[in-house]
Amino acid sequence: MTLNRPKRRRPRLGLLITFLGIVTCAVAAVGIAVISTLLSETSPQDNNLRTITYGLTLLPSGFDPHIHSSSELGIPLYSVYDTLIYRHPQTNTFVAGLAKEWEISSDGLVYTFYLRDDVVFHDGTPFNADAVGVTLDRVTAPSTNSRKALALLGPYYT
Repeated sequence: MTLNRPKRRRPRLGLLITFLGIVTCAVAAVGIAVISTLLSETSPQDNNLRTITYGLTLLPSGFDPHIHSSSELGIPLYSVYDTLIYRHPQTNTFVAGLAKEWEISSDGLVYTFYLRDDVVFHDGTPFNADAVGVTLDRVTAPSTNSRKALALLGPYYT
C-alpha cells in the first residue's frame, strides 16, 4: 500500500513570507511618508498643539499631583509639572527645581525660596512668588481634599 503524501508547498510558503515582508516594508514606508508630510504641513496655529501618548498598566485615578498619587504617573506628570525642589533619586539629597536656592531658619519653621526668573507658564505668564502662593493655598484648601498635603507640607497644612 502506498501512502499519498501531500505535495510539499515549502517553496510557496517562502514566496508568501517574502511577499508579506515586502508589503509590510512598503506600508511602513508609506506610513512614515504620510506622517512626515502631515507634520510638516501644519498651519501656524497648530504649531503649539501636540499629543502625548503614554502607556500605563493601571488606570490612573486622576492627573492632579496634589490629589492623586499614582507612581506610574511620575514620568508624564514631571514632564508637565515642576516643583520648587525635589529629592534626587540616587543621592537622596534635595536639588533645585523652580527654586534656584533655599534657606531654612535655625528653628526649622521658616523656609525661604529664591525662585528662578527664567520660567514662564505655557501661556507666557511669568512664574513668581504669587504663583507659588496660589499653589500652596490650593493644595491646602479643604475643598481640594489633598491627602498628600499633610505628608508633603507638614505643619503648613494644619
